[in-house]
Amino acid sequence: MLIACPAAADWTEWTVADGTSPICWEGGERIAFLTPADEEGRADLVTCRWDGGEARVLAEVPASAELVADPTGSFLIAGGELLVPTALGAPVALRDLVMADQPIAAAALSRDAVRVAFVTESGVAHVADVEGGRPIARGPYRYVDVSSAGDRLLLVGAGSAEVRAAEDGRIIYSGAADAAVLTGDGDRLVAVVGSELRRIRLPGGEVESTVDLPWTPDSLAAGEWGQRILVGRAGEVLSITWTGSELRPVAHGPVGWSASPDGDAVTWSSGGRVHLAVHGLAEPPQVGPLDLQPARGVPPFDELLTDLLPLAREIAAGAQGAAPAPGEIVRDSGTGWGLVGHPSAPFVIGVPAGWTVETVDGGLDLEGPEGEVEVQAISGGGKSARELVAAETGPDAEPRRGLLAGMESWSATAEDGLQIIAVDWRDGTLLLRLTWTGERPAVLDQLLDLVTPAPAP
Repeated sequence: MLIACPAAADWTEWTVADGTSPICWEGGERIAFLTPADEEGRADLVTCRWDGGEARVLAEVPASAELVADPTGSFLIAGGELLVPTALGAPVALRDLVMADQPIAAAALSRDAVRVAFVTESGVAHVADVEGGRPIARGPYRYVDVSSAGDRLLLVGAGSAEVRAAEDGRIIYSGAADAAVLTGDGDRLVAVVGSELRRIRLPGGEVESTVDLPWTPDSLAAGEWGQRILVGRAGEVLSITWTGSELRPVAHGPVGWSASPDGDAVTWSSGGRVHLAVHGLAEPPQVGPLDLQPARGVPPFDELLTDLLPLAREIAAGAQGAAPAPGEIVRDSGTGWGLVGHPSAPFVIGVPAGWTVETVDGGLDLEGPEGEVEVQAISGGGKSARELVAAETGPDAEPRRGLLAGMESWSATAEDGLQIIAVDWRDGTLLLRLTWTGERPAVLDQLLDLVTPAPAP
């Protein structure tokens, strides 16, 4: 028998800022929300850390917009209208990008927005990727979800749920459901039928386990592997594990709520304030006032999304492309700028006019009158790009997200005249050390703009 317990000590709650419609990722460490509405019913879409740090305005959107994030938090959808990058880039009109002929009623993103699944206001389900948008099933449907890899879709209609292959729309599973969500890997479906909670293995449709709830929830979320389930009903959110016998309260009086992809954090708004609860955190962080900064850089994001991002991953996997030979510089006769192939990683590095290049210990050393750049490819020892940057720059530095070679990067300035940048690729991490004297020269940013993926040597 299920028991609803008092607020559980294993969930730590705090208030982040004034706002509404929050979502979170990275176990709650990163959050996005809308600021209070202005007189015209508009709001700023803001992203920040869970302590309010690194707050940036990404876009202005309708104050009623609901937010959706991809599993990594690299991209957001606001109100079914805008696709917004959280690192670098300008928002792009979602309907134009996915070629939707009607307003979008519900949407979901795979990892890095490689695939977008959406339902139009007439209930037709669509899939869009680098090849364009296409209808996948007629429905009518009211909810859509997609696996992290983008290979499986969940479509929920009136009293039923279908899981389909994203490529061709083939039905993998179909069954009764009042509400349902996919786990991150797409291997399991969590469904509610009446007051019964079911965990279903895919593609076979085997019901692995069930939990009888004392009521029918009106909202639902699941951790990445379905280990923790979060259910909402009548102004509260509760959590349960498949092996547990207790419903543990997480949030009271929420106006809309969502869970992080791993199921370890829940965020909601109440009384015009954004709240966050994290499982297993001993104490909340010290929250400071928001110091809102505008988004950094505005490249042509629609081109970046439809071309560079998928292409970058394809090239980095050694699938296609052409590049200078490792260690060889190919210069433009007009500008004097050049490109050099990295000797041990599938990347091409920009070389400013007048700079020299040496191959040292499997890496590149670039030197010129404005400064020096060392480019190494390392295994990482199990550490991510963010962890490597933090290790290089010390405990006081705060790595910041960015974009390098069309992929997520992390960077930090260790001291005056030293910057560390890292990006993860298939076999390790590309690590750049930039040094200069005095004011940071603009030529270093131009050099970074020319770092691109290339075939593996």
